[in-house]
Amino acid sequence: MNKIFTITLLVFLTTVPRLAQTQYEFIYIGSFGGSIGSANDINDFGKIVGQASYSDNTTRAFLWEDSTMIDLGTLGGQHSGANGINSAGKIVGVAGNSNGFSRPFLWQNGNMIDLGTLGGNNGVAYDINSSGNVVGFADTTIYPRQRAFFWNGDSMISLGTFGGAISYAYAINNNNQVVGYARNENDQDRAFLWQNGSMIDLGTLGGSSSQAYDINNSGHVVGSAVDANGNVRAFIWRDGMMTDLGTLGGYSGAWSINDNDQVVGVSEDTSGNPRAFIWENGVLTDLNTLTNALPLVQANSINNLNQIVGGARAWLLIPGNIV
Repeated sequence: MNKIFTITLLVFLTTVPRLAQTQYEFIYIGSFGGSIGSANDINDFGKIVGQASYSDNTTRAFLWEDSTMIDLGTLGGQHSGANGINSAGKIVGVAGNSNGFSRPFLWQNGNMIDLGTLGGNNGVAYDINSSGNVVGFADTTIYPRQRAFFWNGDSMISLGTFGGAISYAYAINNNNQVVGYARNENDQDRAFLWQNGSMIDLGTLGGSSSQAYDINNSGHVVGSAVDANGNVRAFIWRDGMMTDLGTLGGYSGAWSINDNDQVVGVSEDTSGNPRAFIWENGVLTDLNTLTNALPLVQANSINNLNQIVGGARAWLLIPGNIV
């Protein structure tokens, strides 16, 4: 599914042989005639969702399958974007309605359904699992309005906060474990794991804040966290421990993890340029070194076949030969 780092790791990498790495075929997905596009999620059948623009700069949620991009429409407004797709091809995202509000949607069987909110006007759906349960955030009737939600097919519930004002849910696995981040009483963002009705603080890398963006079916979580020096670093959380994934030079953040614990995201290189990365077997690698393509700025999702999608222009990487 649409969709922010360790001296020990770097020392280790200098003392072991570099593993053979997969090379990738690059495919440009395109747009509806405009210049903007982002591929936000890919399922294990290779179906891709995201958003793309027309020449008039309106944006539409899309489904890309069999090399064809399909406009999923809106809820009566001008804009929409798709963030997640499950194995059954059900899609979630955000779409404008005729009143000018942004609403979380579920798209299935050719129809876009407004999932509602928590009492306010706006919301966004970010992910959907195999059971059709959806997570995202929606406005409440109080300010600040945003709260993480869980939608079970019939009703939407708020997941709460850590005592602060807001929360956001970004991913759900097939065990109904949900991740995102929530504000605490000190006004700090903290990555959370929500399961069995309880929200667990996943901690940080020594700093004050963290945010979780994806979870696999083993309950392993990825995201970004601040370390003791104030740097923003990609992390993986598993077995109760948060581990820094490293960096290409500057900040890094992990957006997606598959069931093989392969992680993708974005990191600044030594020149300050954002670059898409893959982390596997303890090694963080610039994806631009593994394919002959346009500069790959951000990797948004990786499926269990090691197929990767991203933006800022919508693209797909398909694994090829081993070198």
